[in-house]
Amino acid sequence: MTRSLLRITLCLLPFCLQAQTEDPLRIQSDSLLGVAERYMGHQDSIALAIANDVRKIAIEHWGENSLINARALGVLAQVSSNRGAYSESEAIRQKALPIYLTLAPDSVITAGFLSNFGGLYIQIAQYDKAEQFLKNALALMERINRTGHNFYATTLGKIGELYKDQGRYDEAEVALIKAKDARLKRFGNKHARYSDALYGLAIFYLESNQLELAEQALLDVRSIDEATIGKQSQDYGGTLNALGNLYNEMGKFEKAETYFKEVIAIIENHSETNWPFLGMVYNNIGSTYSQMGLYPQAEQSILRVCLKSLNCLIRNALWYKICYKSSKKPLT
Repeated sequence: MTRSLLRITLCLLPFCLQAQTEDPLRIQSDSLLGVAERYMGHQDSIALAIANDVRKIAIEHWGENSLINARALGVLAQVSSNRGAYSESEAIRQKALPIYLTLAPDSVITAGFLSNFGGLYIQIAQYDKAEQFLKNALALMERINRTGHNFYATTLGKIGELYKDQGRYDEAEVALIKAKDARLKRFGNKHARYSDALYGLAIFYLESNQLELAEQALLDVRSIDEATIGKQSQDYGGTLNALGNLYNEMGKFEKAETYFKEVIAIIENHSETNWPFLGMVYNNIGSTYSQMGLYPQAEQSILRVCLKSLNCLIRNALWYKICYKSSKKPLT
């Protein structure tokens, strides 16, 4: 799981555009879009309905080339991305891009839009385009002296993820450390936003096999999460899952088992809607049991989810074959 994707890195724009106007309809439209942006990723159908309604108002009253319309397009594009319709999302963003660049060329809201566009290109592995958009977003915020804005740290985090995906690990580490430091400067070391950035750095360390650094960072994230979002949050569960994976890599299987069990308890206290994440955790703990030689427990862990999901069963068929061939015990 990514943090709330394993926490979403989406830049929200929860403030009013063109605040200098006293037009009540424009102010109301801005406010509605703020609501829509907060629903994105959680209740996309509501965000979609609001954005479509506001877009109709914007076109009727201020035209296609208004910032209100561009902002509504941004919501529609993000909903499309959330649903996996990436080509549609790209086309919508291309409509909004010239509006932002023309009407708000030196605004942090344009930087946020560019950052989100870069995030889309990361999702579809068009890395050259992603890097260009993200660098343009950073350059804009630096030019207008808004490096203290949350968008700046968010964009650095995205660049770090991009470089990691490309195997540019030294550059990735630099960007992720800068993102962490920017969040630290803005929010302090006890804030959930700082925890997000530290988590991104920790996962980089885990995936690049810098396990001691990953351990310290994840333990710090766990401590912050406990105090900010609570032990029943699924984001907290994501942190524990990462710790379980870390201790698996370190060969500390009893610790890994403990963390995975905690994650399962957290998820099962919620609804059964998050089966992909739950399935992943059962796979993880099943792998731990296999490495400990506890093959019946491994089988039980995998079957609990496979009974719910044929896709999971197919995905784990090879794992079963390898695991039980090595154990020389037939499946029962």
